[in-house]
Amino acid sequence: MQTKDGWIAFAPYVDERWVRFFEAAGHGDLLKQERFIDKPTRRANMSQMFVEMARISPERTTDEWLELCRKANVPAMRVNAIHELPDNEQLKASGLFREREHPTEGRYVEVGLPVKFSSAPERRELRHAASPGQHSEEVARELGLTWPLNP
Repeated sequence: MQTKDGWIAFAPYVDERWVRFFEAAGHGDLLKQERFIDKPTRRANMSQMFVEMARISPERTTDEWLELCRKANVPAMRVNAIHELPDNEQLKASGLFREREHPTEGRYVEVGLPVKFSSAPERRELRHAASPGQHSEEVARELGLTWPLNP
């Protein structure tokens, strides 16, 4: 959802959290409307609950929403722009990004695997992206063709 200064993902996916969200946000009056009056009608009108959430989310900054949700025990997280990801403290700590040197193209940032398992071996060295045509002969020969290819 869009906020006053960015984006946020709310996850109030049990009825009590929806109630806490709207009350903490200062919109508890919505819960008195017939379409949201009780748990069954809220469930039946879930798409409208999201519409209301999207309508009110620009009222606060992302940080304000995160604090409000933390206090109300409603799961929420900041949605980062792509250019912000390399500076994200959690992603830095996880080692998701690292700088590498391509033999012909120079320095670049490599994105690693987003999931690590404790029993899996350490991250192996990934090959650099191939240059255009770099493996054409190898692929042609694997296909049983002669090289160079004859038109």
